[in-house]
Amino acid sequence: MTTNETLEAKIRELAAANAALEVSLAESREQRAQERLTIREQQLRVVMEHTGDVIWTTDAAGNFNFVTPSIERVFGYTVEESLTHGILQINTPESLPIAAAKLDAVIMHVLTGQRIMPDTFELTNVRKDGTPITVEITLNGMYDNNGTFLGVVGITRDITARKAAEEAREELLQKLQQTLAELRTLQGIIPICSSCKKIRDDQGAWHQIEVYVRNHTNADFSHGLCPECIQKMYPGYTNSND
Repeated sequence: MTTNETLEAKIRELAAANAALEVSLAESREQRAQERLTIREQQLRVVMEHTGDVIWTTDAAGNFNFVTPSIERVFGYTVEESLTHGILQINTPESLPIAAAKLDAVIMHVLTGQRIMPDTFELTNVRKDGTPITVEITLNGMYDNNGTFLGVVGITRDITARKAAEEAREELLQKLQQTLAELRTLQGIIPICSSCKKIRDDQGAWHQIEVYVRNHTNADFSHGLCPECIQKMYPGYTNSND
């Protein structure tokens, strides 16, 4: 074999080895990518199964096509049941027009080529057992890399406990404001009859002083007679404590 033939054979061997190495590297990269994808899918599955919120999606036509298992904890429906009854059917009659209007707005954005922006609002939904709950819903559009509309992604959060706490706090605040207003009334000038000692309220009605004070404070009265009044009313009476 001549020197040129030997060199050409070596070149062919190197080319074959290089091609085999490229195939091996490509397979290794693909395997690592697949492993990373599998790990991400497992992580996403764990998040989906344990999140307290209900995450759901629709296709471009508005059909309900995905929901997290948390739907059963929040609404009492299984994933299969949720995918069949749709989004709007869990709303109360009062909330249904609001939900329908939100979805109509999404459809209008799609038809006019406008990009859907995040929107958050509150509704009253109904659990499977008929219990009403207050929810906070966030809607957003899903698009591919070319900007093509794929559907809607939504997050539904049960805020019933939070709303109850807000209402209780508001009620307490109103009571405190009422109490402060009553205290300010007693600290101001109180119109009182110089003869019978009745007190006139803000509406012009006259009340016994005991009734007025009892209605505007936490104080109450116990009745008795002072020494001067005892002598006036019962001149012959002697108080043993004197």
